[in-house]
Amino acid sequence: MWSSLKAYSVPSISYDKITEKEVNRRVIMKISIIGAGKMGTAIIKGLINNGQNPKQILVKTGHYENALNLRQSLGITAVQALSDLATSDIYILATPATLITKTLSELSNINQQNAPIISVAAGVSFDEMLAIYPNAPLLRCIPNTPVAINQGMTSFSTSSHLSDNQKTLAINLLNQLGHTIEVPEDKLGIAGTIAGCSPAFIDVFIEALSDAAVTNGLDRALSYEIITEMMKGSAALAAESKIHPGILKDDVTSPGGDTIKGVVALEKNNFRFAVIDAINTILQD
Repeated sequence: MWSSLKAYSVPSISYDKITEKEVNRRVIMKISIIGAGKMGTAIIKGLINNGQNPKQILVKTGHYENALNLRQSLGITAVQALSDLATSDIYILATPATLITKTLSELSNINQQNAPIISVAAGVSFDEMLAIYPNAPLLRCIPNTPVAINQGMTSFSTSSHLSDNQKTLAINLLNQLGHTIEVPEDKLGIAGTIAGCSPAFIDVFIEALSDAAVTNGLDRALSYEIITEMMKGSAALAAESKIHPGILKDDVTSPGGDTIKGVVALEKNNFRFAVIDAINTILQD
């Protein structure tokens, strides 16, 4: 994983002149976030949690009132016009995909420092964006909502117009939000779907387990605590051990035991197929 940035103040950045060493040791001074829906807000929270000065996070939303609300709750700097972001050190585009090309067209006229641009819009390719903003220093990524607590999983791809220094700067920012993995652009859809959509599946699974617990007499709040801690531990064991999940499953099941009976019930109800079909359905849209 790329090293995280340290929190200290620096002068504004000139990307054509600084060395890679300087990029690695500098914190981003002005972060502009365009669009602050659920994902944009999650990114803002993660950056602030990691020590970024909220006043140096400039936020432009479709409705200025939304930015003002974020200023009140998180202390960010709300701006009314895109031109107010002209001297930013990095841009994060968190608008709906339908607004990305329009936003990029306007951004091409104000990006005075040729600062890197991170797009979190799924389904808008480099070719589409570069047709609007030629030679734009772009990085595409698909984060997930746990970035709000710096536990996100973000897959990303970079365009050929992003220099090594710009790439380092952008990834250092993303690493403040959790784990990052670089993939080719043609794999960003599936990688982003697995990481970006699956938290909703996990939430449904948590809720279902809790319903089963309550049905059998356990307190709701206590069931959520047990389930979430179980899931954190199981995920940590899989991540740290690198043992195949099938083997980990076998370690929990014993011949004729309760766990294997539950696994068989899941198979009877097409649990695996339901998960696979959910991902395939998303990718078909």
